[in-house]
Amino acid sequence: MTIDPAHTGQSRSKRRLRVLVVDDEAPSLADLVYELKTFEEVAEVVEAENADNALRALRASTFDAVFLDVRMPGLDGLELGRVLNQFRVPPPIVYVTAFESHAVEAFDVDAVDYLLKPVRRERLAIALAKAVQRRPSEPQHSQTASPAAGAASPNAFVRAAESDSAPPVSTEAENALTSEPLSEPLAEPGEKSQFDDEMISLEVGGRIRMIHRSDVLYVSASGDYVRLHVAGSSVLVRVAMATLEDRWAKAGFVRIHRSYLVALAHITEVRVERGRGYLVRIDDRMLPVSRRLGPQLRTRLIEDAARRGRR
Repeated sequence: MTIDPAHTGQSRSKRRLRVLVVDDEAPSLADLVYELKTFEEVAEVVEAENADNALRALRASTFDAVFLDVRMPGLDGLELGRVLNQFRVPPPIVYVTAFESHAVEAFDVDAVDYLLKPVRRERLAIALAKAVQRRPSEPQHSQTASPAAGAASPNAFVRAAESDSAPPVSTEAENALTSEPLSEPLAEPGEKSQFDDEMISLEVGGRIRMIHRSDVLYVSASGDYVRLHVAGSSVLVRVAMATLEDRWAKAGFVRIHRSYLVALAHITEVRVERGRGYLVRIDDRMLPVSRRLGPQLRTRLIEDAARRGRR
């Protein structure tokens, strides 16, 4: 089967397609790669088993379409899609997933199609046609977003791209800032890191945004990343949770769970619930406290209250 030129716009371009497929499940990845390679219009299919590898491939080369799974460890497909939308020329995105529930979010990030596994060949042909219609008429030499003229060097900042997201424990949608997966250089003991400062600089779509550490309500783990939650938004940054736990301890942050680091100053309630143990309220969110870390939280709360009483 070939893609219908009436749908692909091949009269505009005879260039064959370079496709990137991203899926953390090896069997699904192999199946989709095999199917795509059977289309004569597809010149090359590159595989990536996670968002990190996908972004490395996208920084190194240009693709006419990116086929993304939704649920992946670390940066998931929707978050990766929001990062791709910040490129100078965003590649057309096709989501391929076993779950129907993310369709609305997928089209919010301007996906050209949403396919359910197992993918029928006819639907795959339609998705490829839509990708061809969306692609630029000429190849681009660079895919990655770049700062505006006069902006500081990207190495000086945690890179981020604006998107819409919701924290894992919140029932309200938040406007999220999603970072490109560039690691914060790990500072040696005694060396200064950006995360030692009260002010954290973020490069967002060529603009510089600033976040005060004291405005961070809590930090949640997200695979190899952490998400910094502030009022009304969150920021996904690639830095180890243990790094922030160590560097932010003196700023009043305490680990309450393997997935959460919280600011003591923003805790408004500590609750005990049968079967769930301790919960803490921060803003309108309830976060779990692990049994192992509960005593540490209690000690820090007492110390913090005493410190405030002495002021």
